[in-house]
Amino acid sequence: MITLIHGSDADSSRKMYTDLKKTLSGYDIRSLDGVGLEKNDLISALESPSMFFPQICVAIENLITSIGRKTKELESVISLLTDKKYEKSEIILWEKKEIGKATQAKLKGAKNLVSHVPQDLFRFLDAFQ
Repeated sequence: MITLIHGSDADSSRKMYTDLKKTLSGYDIRSLDGVGLEKNDLISALESPSMFFPQICVAIENLITSIGRKTKELESVISLLTDKKYEKSEIILWEKKEIGKATQAKLKGAKNLVSHVPQDLFRFLDAFQ
């Protein structure tokens, strides 16, 4: 299963990310940095068996935002992550900003957790004008 955690409130989404990783106690958690991540390294993290745990979790930070507007590369990575042979693996994507709806739609079946900055904060700050 793929879980996408993102939003305008980076602190809150980061907390969701770390809390989710803590709940996966029976998993071999493989944390990767999406910046400069090679496709072969991602495949290796998804496919290599764990010696001590029955299941694996691949947690990737800033993968989608690091790819940016490179459409072919993004589609290649998304098709890899959504491949049926990895559906038993837990995949967590954390992005420091909100991901567009088009990209979210490409991650078919992904659990989408969005964290927004509370609007009350803006109303409070606007009151000082």
